[in-house]
Amino acid sequence: MEITSTIAVIVSLGHGVLYVVCIYLFMILFSSQASIHDRDHPHIIKQRMRGVCFATTISLLTTGTLLWLAHSDNIPKVIELLGLDFRLALPSMFVSLVLISVLFMGPLAMLYMEGNVSWEQLRRIPQSLWNQPTWMRNYLVGPLTEELVFRSSILPLWLIPLDPHLSIWLSPLIFGIAHVHQAISRIIRREDKVKFILLATLAQFMYTTVFGWIAAALFVRTKSVAGPIVAHVFCNVLGFPDIQKALSYPRYLVVFVVGLLGFFGLFEPMTRQGVFIK
Repeated sequence: MEITSTIAVIVSLGHGVLYVVCIYLFMILFSSQASIHDRDHPHIIKQRMRGVCFATTISLLTTGTLLWLAHSDNIPKVIELLGLDFRLALPSMFVSLVLISVLFMGPLAMLYMEGNVSWEQLRRIPQSLWNQPTWMRNYLVGPLTEELVFRSSILPLWLIPLDPHLSIWLSPLIFGIAHVHQAISRIIRREDKVKFILLATLAQFMYTTVFGWIAAALFVRTKSVAGPIVAHVFCNVLGFPDIQKALSYPRYLVVFVVGLLGFFGLFEPMTRQGVFIK
């Protein structure tokens, strides 16, 4: 079987649609008195997590089957293409964590200098993951399922008929678009004026797309989804960088710029085959 660019795009769009649809489908099928638009209600969070786990399983099986047919029943090759080769997991995680820490040097320095983080807070993270559904969603299930769908299930299909650079630049658009649905719930709940919600949604689309480029590049270069998952968790924990504050304080701005330049300077040598990635 030959995987063409048309097949890759159609299946990828299907993965994105399935991921979003399953979020709402599971909330409707297993509804409670809580509104499906109350995304932070514990019951709603649990149903959303079940929905995305179901969607992730379907997406992985679908892409895995297509790759299996395209590579003459070569299962080890399929596992490798999906980024699930456990031999590459640790190097990918190490490289990705170093690079994303350098990129977020500004926000990290800002947190440290303003005393907004402590070892006690870091120590409580594992306990909070199990006790707080929002933490479980934001820092475990969300990053894990999104990377398995939008990187493992989509990128291997694009990399067969398309140039790797083109795949890295274009495929994350699906990842960005998949987050736009959150604007609908915010409008229905009347959280803010529509124009402000739309502006916030546009900013989120841009941020998720930029992160998608980074995650896609890490996936292609390290040949593992483990690194992008770690990077995703890291970004979710820190949140969107406070650019406005950085522009207001020169010392913060300098660290932001150094981190950005450091990331671009280190990316190619650190992800080069034979350095950390065998």
